[in-house]
Amino acid sequence: MGAYSTEQSISDVKIMVIFGVVGFFMERVGFSPAALLVAFILGPMAEVYLRQSMRISGGDPAIFVTTPFSLLFAVAAVGLLLWSIFNRTRRKEAKS
Repeated sequence: MGAYSTEQSISDVKIMVIFGVVGFFMERVGFSPAALLVAFILGPMAEVYLRQSMRISGGDPAIFVTTPFSLLFAVAAVGLLLWSIFNRTRRKEAKS
């Protein structure tokens, strides 16, 4: 009722239902809706800054690993990604 009452548009209700179904299946699979929300908010900003840094470097992706500060963040990001994958597979093996 709230989705319809703001613009009196049935397409807003359809969008609400679609995102409700997506959220339901994300919950069933085990994805966090909070993580999706954070990615939805921060994703466009990250894209803007990625494009900006690529323009500054002339298209050279080595800019992300040439300075110690950027290398630290790149290694930390890869490490956190690998750690989360390792923990997820370990939990699945423990359940089996």
